[in-house]
Amino acid sequence: MENTQTETRVVTPLAKAPVSVVVPVKNEEGNLASCLEHLAWADEVFVVDSGSTDKTGEIAEKFGAKVVQFKWDGRYPKKKKLGAEEFAV
Repeated sequence: MENTQTETRVVTPLAKAPVSVVVPVKNEEGNLASCLEHLAWADEVFVVDSGSTDKTGEIAEKFGAKVVQFKWDGRYPKKKKLGAEEFAV
């Protein structure tokens, strides 16, 4: 029988760049770990979640991302705008 589970590993670089990254998601359980692995160089990662019903939030937290819940009203670019306003330094 074939093993269908994939192993997730958290990679932390020696030095992180002083960059904040915002990742808008909804039900990205299958893709988020790979995405966040590639963002390990960033000092800060925010995952803006539109009410995922899978394990998206758990995965984001495992990688140390800050998870923010967002109720999307179906119109663009509300989610993108939230990220720019909510996390502005």
